[in-house]
Amino acid sequence: MFETSFSPEGGARTNVQRVSIVFTDGRSQDDVSEWATKAKESGVTIYALGVGKAVEQELKEIASEPKEKHLFYTEDFGKMGEITEKLKDTFRICKVDQSMCECENIILFQTDANEKFKIMMRNNILFIINML
Repeated sequence: MFETSFSPEGGARTNVQRVSIVFTDGRSQDDVSEWATKAKESGVTIYALGVGKAVEQELKEIASEPKEKHLFYTEDFGKMGEITEKLKDTFRICKVDQSMCECENIILFQTDANEKFKIMMRNNILFIINML
């Protein structure tokens, strides 16, 4: 994520907030601390979402400060809706000076992404993003 997703080659733009949401349901295969620190020091805000057997210490290493705002945990995917609602309250979808057309497109994209996520949860498709 740090080397690819937020690089200019990966589509990163200057003056655009960099936010990452990392989902995990277990222990990382590598040391997350070093890469999470590099990402946060470069200005990436990281939300850590743990499910089931996620390791609390790793979630704390991944999440930005303050931890209570950037770290979420639930016992199973069935309760992800609660976390989704908390994240919706955290993010402002549209800017005050944005045209209605631009704002509607952002909302449509977010709605589509949310629906696909719900389908994945309903079908018990579990996934781990382990790019730190």
